Amino acid sequence: MLSTMQEDTQDIEIWYYRVDPKRIVLLKSMLEGYEGLVVVRTADPKEGVVELLVSPDFAEEMKQILADLSSRIWMEALPGASYPTPFGDE
Repeated sequence: MLSTMQEDTQDIEIWYYRVDPKRIVLLKSMLEGYEGLVVVRTADPKEGVVELLVSPDFAEEMKQILADLSSRIWMEALPGASYPTPFGDE
């Protein structure tokens, strides 16, 4: 079972964004309302860094959603960022 889970996680795209730490809960609840599109984790609560686990099948939809949300909530993409993930070394 563990090997199957590890194989499935290799297809997940991990995106990092910085937001106002006071807005993390709001952002998480808004994004998780799109059930099945994204899983949101807080990578660094002090710095306001969130981790978005996105299936490649839904990457374009998530980009559109984030573009719309960014007009309402300040967020900064952190390309190339790396934080510990629940999946081990990525």
